[in-house]
Amino acid sequence: MIRNWYSIFVIVLFLFAGTNTTLFRSYEAQGAGLFPVSIALYIQWWVWLVLLLALLLWKFLRERKDLREREN
Repeated sequence: MIRNWYSIFVIVLFLFAGTNTTLFRSYEAQGAGLFPVSIALYIQWWVWLVLLLALLLWKFLRERKDLREREN
């Protein structure tokens, strides 16, 4: 089993974030009438970022808890 399974998840998140950023720029470049779509894509990018940070925080706290249990 992959020891750092979350690293694959992180890569996938950044790929989605890059795709959304590219879409955001292309809609922005096309001009008028697409402002709400751009906002939706921008918010979606921030949702991915928040999920990534939550996952990393959870993983860090879990490993810290495991280390404490091993010491005791």
